[in-house]
Parts: sequence; C-alpha cells; structure tokens
Amino acid sequence: MLINFEAAFFITLVSIVITTLVVIVSARLSQQKHKNKLMEEIKKYNELSKDASDVGAEGLYAAYQKQGNEKLMHYFVAIYKEAVVEMALHVLVLGIIQRYYSVNIIKLPVSVWLIGDGVGSVTWYIISALFFFFTVIKPLKPKVRFFRPNWV
Repeated sequence: MLINFEAAFFITLVSIVITTLVVIVSARLSQQKHKNKLMEEIKKYNELSKDASDVGAEGLYAAYQKQGNEKLMHYFVAIYKEAVVEMALHVLVLGIIQRYYSVNIIKLPVSVWLIGDGVGSVTWYIISALFFFFTVIKPLKPKVRFFRPNWV
C-alpha cells in the first residue's frame, strides 16, 4: 500500500477550508427564521383543518388543507435553497479536483470491490470533509457565532 502524503495533505487542507467556508456562508444565508414562521403557519392550518373536519365543514376543511399545503411547499423550497447553498461550493471544488488533480491518494496492491485499485482524490476529499465536519465543526457550532444561523 502506497500513500501519496503530499496529495493527501493538499486535498485534506482544501476540504477543511471549503467545509469551514460552506458552514459560515450557510449560517449567514440561513432561512431558519423563515422556516420557523412557515412551520407555525403549517401547524395553525393543520389545527384549523382538523377542527373543520370535526365539525363537518368540508369546504372549509379543503380550503385550510390547500393553504397548509402551500405553506408546506414554501417550507420545502426553503430547505432546498439551504441545501443548494451548502452543496454548491463542494460540488464545484469536487469538479475542479476531478478535472485538474485526479490522483490516487492511497494505492492498494490489489483491486478491492467498490474501491478499485486505490482511493482517489475525490473520495479522499469527501472522507476528509465529512470527518472534519463531524469531529470539529459540529461540536464547535453552538460555541462559534459564525457557525450559527443569522450571525449578523
């Protein structure tokens, strides 16, 4: 087993920088307040439609269900926007790495199923970014204000 330490260090450093940047940008552009407001409205319409159903007012029930579904759609759009913000920079960097710095970080002596003959730079980036996020960023998120939503 051969390890390319220079490439591993470079890719790990890039993943740490990009992951930190993504967490800061994501927290800055967070729509948490908007999502909380939408969730309150969804719950309100859910209760109103349940009351209308209990009373037997089918027209009112349908109207409240429609309004609740519209709010739910807006909630899912907000979640989607946050996911795009969180993933866009990683996808861009992964594309650049794959195009310009596609090397084997760990070269295995035999071909292993699902891995192949080694661990490439893209796989190493994903592993190191996830490792950094779950070991460093996630525990620090409540303590560092730049990692929390709406840190204006």
